[in-house]
Amino acid sequence: MQREREGVDGVKRIAMMEGARRLLEVCAGTRPGERVLVATDVSMPLSVSQALFSAALNLGAIPVLAVMGFPMGEEPPEPVAAAMLSSDVILAPTSRSLYHTKACREACERGARLLAITECLEDTLMKGGIMADFRGLEPVVQRAAGILAKGSWIRITTPAGTDISASIEGRPGNANTGVCQRPGMRMGVPDIEVNSPPIETTTQGQLVIDASIGQIGLLSQPVVVEIDGGRAVSIQGGPEAKAMKEVLDKTGDPASYVVAELAVGLNPEASVVGRIIEDEGAYLTGHVGFGDNIGHGGASKAPIHLDVVFWHPTVEVDGQVIFKEGLIAFQ
Repeated sequence: MQREREGVDGVKRIAMMEGARRLLEVCAGTRPGERVLVATDVSMPLSVSQALFSAALNLGAIPVLAVMGFPMGEEPPEPVAAAMLSSDVILAPTSRSLYHTKACREACERGARLLAITECLEDTLMKGGIMADFRGLEPVVQRAAGILAKGSWIRITTPAGTDISASIEGRPGNANTGVCQRPGMRMGVPDIEVNSPPIETTTQGQLVIDASIGQIGLLSQPVVVEIDGGRAVSIQGGPEAKAMKEVLDKTGDPASYVVAELAVGLNPEASVVGRIIEDEGAYLTGHVGFGDNIGHGGASKAPIHLDVVFWHPTVEVDGQVIFKEGLIAFQ
């Protein structure tokens, strides 16, 4: 029985190593001699970080593994933040996203490139979104980002009842392609998406979340969020609605309720599985981020960035439909 268990574990390790190699080589473009920091926390499976560490070694890089406690809404501890500043590549399989932290921004300004692999489990490295053709999808994501960057007004509707609109005038269209090979770049992986940070006071309407919520997972029933003046003013539904309010309230900062991001997933290999780094990138989904959007090019500074995912968005930019119930509708 013990040998059988070891054999299964060995097969799993081999499968995880393929995903880890794709992250290091295809996504991060890791080169021999580069300093690679794998920053994880005690809530995450150590096997994931060990696979990333080994993949970096196999590519001739110089990896360091840091395991930290990572309470929600806090910056990484000073020794980890310092290690980030001296790294070429930062891999972050953490339970809460490092992407929106000050430490991450400063490290990327220093020339590091970051792959945020939030809520990454062993399966994340073995199947699903990690198997995407990141390079092949890059032109499509860039075209969608270009439409958002030129747009002034966005409206998102869904069959479940979402109908929200906002100004995006002067705001960037961000292409999260999963290809993160230039100094200073930040990407979520295996997330592939296009997003824009709306003008913070302009989002209005009703958001119906019917797929998943970051830090919470899959939904037992839809969560309905009323948005006025750019903020969530009401969150109604079942147990996940209560949990969402608790996550936002725990930060103690009203800015956590600001609509910070409007986005559409573009990874055809990803599925909605209850882990945000996979869910938010799944093709046929959209998501809204609440809280911080400094890293997206916005002006909302908050101790959290919470993504909520919904199905089949129709997205109009200045009256042009660019996604029709989640399907690409632009040339």
